[in-house]
Amino acid sequence: MAIITGGGTGIGQALAVWLAKRKFDVLVVGRTLDPLQNTAKFLPEKIRYLTADVSKEMDRQKINTKIDDQKIKLLIHNAAVLSPTGDILNVDAAQFEQQLAINLEAPLFLTQCLLKNMLPGGRVFCVSSGAAYSAIPGLDSYCVSKAALTMLYNVLKNSLKKHQIQIGSAFPGIVDTPMQELIRSLDVNDFPQVDFFRFFKEEGKLLSPQKVAECFGWLLLDADDETFSKKDWDIKELLDIVK
Repeated sequence: MAIITGGGTGIGQALAVWLAKRKFDVLVVGRTLDPLQNTAKFLPEKIRYLTADVSKEMDRQKINTKIDDQKIKLLIHNAAVLSPTGDILNVDAAQFEQQLAINLEAPLFLTQCLLKNMLPGGRVFCVSSGAAYSAIPGLDSYCVSKAALTMLYNVLKNSLKKHQIQIGSAFPGIVDTPMQELIRSLDVNDFPQVDFFRFFKEEGKLLSPQKVAECFGWLLLDADDETFSKKDWDIKELLDIVK
């Protein structure tokens, strides 16, 4: 089976459908019921859903209980939050802690929680971000959280190998998702590059979640272990492979 956090919308939803069409039993996890139900409607015989906040230990255990003794082939850490935005010198401590709890801590502790259910040869996958490599004014704390996630991916490589599990990572670029919609709604005073992102939308230059799912799907199912885990993949590289 495959588990996808943040599976109600965007890339998570598209990836759930892509995998379900390839005969995977998929469990999508998220904090809001309606989007999860919408995802399950695509292929209800293959996609189940569970409302859970992956930043909370109690809810991570709910996922463990939901799958019972099913074995996990793919664990996909897709859930992420953009807020808080603005200058990091003004960031609220509680909001920053919550962002780190979702973007960084959840992938680590959910992997810990589900490790005993992972199949030998199973794969953990982190949806990264180009923000991990660039200090984007206005997305300060998001950049910090994603940079930390990329380091977590690198650190987990050796730890998971001991359990015959591979970990991979890739960043999807600028995709037509609810997060991009939120970015375009930001005030230029808080996010100076907002017009660039609005231009991408207006010009139809956003990648579709379905195309990203196809690229990530190749990495998850077709790439060998060395290729899968070798680096944090750029979507541009994957687009060259998945024509």
